[in-house]
Amino acid sequence: GVAYEWEHKGGAHAFKAAREVAFPLDLAKKALGIRVQDALASNDDDRRHILNAIVGRTGQGLELAPSQDDPAYSQLNVALRWRLAMAMFPSADSAGSLDALGLRNIQEPEGEKWQQRAESLYKALAGTFE
Repeated sequence: GVAYEWEHKGGAHAFKAAREVAFPLDLAKKALGIRVQDALASNDDDRRHILNAIVGRTGQGLELAPSQDDPAYSQLNVALRWRLAMAMFPSADSAGSLDALGLRNIQEPEGEKWQQRAESLYKALAGTFE
């Protein structure tokens, strides 16, 4: 196939920023309230495995009933909210909605551990579904 490149100033980062400027603000408030422990999956086994992997369980631990208040959920929720906030920030700024959405005071994930944890979790989950 043909490979296309973003040929404007800023390259891929500019393309990403241009995409994010159109973030639908009507979904923003709802998206910022998401809690991974409340999410649904296509089936209960997948949901249980995903939630247990988030809290660090492996092997037979993936089959246990998932906790609803593990600190790992809070850490992931903060990281997800922060990432969503960064994606919607340009659009919210243009619309004058930063304060209404609480984006000026969004909690930032602590350190780089959350990125390493997300990568580790992704790799663990990929193995679960093979």
